[in-house]
Amino acid sequence: MSGALFSNRRFRSGAAYRLVEWCDLEQHEKELLSGLYDESEVYGIFRPVVSRADLTIKVAYREIALIYLHLTHPRGLPHYLFMSSQEKAVIQLVLDGVLEIESEGGFLSGAASVPALLGDTLAPISGVPNYLSRLSTRAINYGLRLRNQDPRSLANRLYTFNTVPWDARKKMAFLSEQSVREFLFSAATTSTKRLLLELWTEEPLTEQSYWISWSKKKANHEPAADKPTYKIYVSPVMRDLPVVFEQVARILSGEETISMKAGLRIEGLLRPDKMVAYFANWESLASAATRLSKALNGYSAQGVIFTAQLGESGLLSWGVDPPVTQLVNAVEAGSWRYSVADQTALAILQAQTEKVSDGEALDFIRAKLLAAGVDTETWTHSNDPATVDFKLS
Repeated sequence: MSGALFSNRRFRSGAAYRLVEWCDLEQHEKELLSGLYDESEVYGIFRPVVSRADLTIKVAYREIALIYLHLTHPRGLPHYLFMSSQEKAVIQLVLDGVLEIESEGGFLSGAASVPALLGDTLAPISGVPNYLSRLSTRAINYGLRLRNQDPRSLANRLYTFNTVPWDARKKMAFLSEQSVREFLFSAATTSTKRLLLELWTEEPLTEQSYWISWSKKKANHEPAADKPTYKIYVSPVMRDLPVVFEQVARILSGEETISMKAGLRIEGLLRPDKMVAYFANWESLASAATRLSKALNGYSAQGVIFTAQLGESGLLSWGVDPPVTQLVNAVEAGSWRYSVADQTALAILQAQTEKVSDGEALDFIRAKLLAAGVDTETWTHSNDPATVDFKLS
């Protein structure tokens, strides 16, 4: 993806949004942005002209607003843009409908603009994608077939994709024989239980708890509010969960782990992201992943979509959550995986509104995620994992 693609192209502001300066915002809009963004960097917002599920308010940073105002009339992009890092932002704006690109005598935005914007950049996924890549593509195709969804409901359906269905009879049979905790610890050895008591603090449960959580008593690397948090997902099938949990608890006790958690209720264990471990940096994650991969070789994977696969099976995968100081709830989703699900849901709704074919819709969704920094072949951020920039707006 290069600004050279746009050197001789004309753009114009689109019809789907209008730029609203800070002083003209509604009070509730100012309150939403205040404290979540550096106000000195924000010009205002792009507000949808019509009410539509896939059209959401977008923050207009100063540089982006300057580009939009420059393109009030059809013309080329500002010269300085080709020497900056805003090319992806332009692509996002065109795909969203904030801007339009000239092509074959007309101006295009949304799914129709993908060939004009990216040319051959959006090549078919190379080689044979791994299990989690295929699973993620299946999730997107599933989302495309759902109808009459609002953005939040669709994002939730994507986020929980690949959850194992259990009917009420199976659930009652399970709970009549054992509790979730008894099941989880059924293969734990005495030495592993001792490690959990000596090295970990189990977090107290409340009525709102969804996880059994442990934090390291003497973590060498505490999480920092201004740093990303690295995480390993452990996703075995239900029958293997007790023995996998025993191995994970034992191995992570000897690693620089911040915390770990497992589903508290049967619904949590049926989800693919049933176990998660947290780390302060990439090096700590990589060390733990190496040991876990060897110990868990041969166990079957359920698989967590929108995560980067570790090893061959998909039982282990990883992701990175943005720093707490960069979380923007209600504007940008918090975790990496939910952020991807959220963006994918909006792209699906836009593709449905524009009534494009399945193939065009898939390319459009991949283009939107690529412009947001998501590699849809590996499901990692396109930057180096140790220096991820989560400012996707």
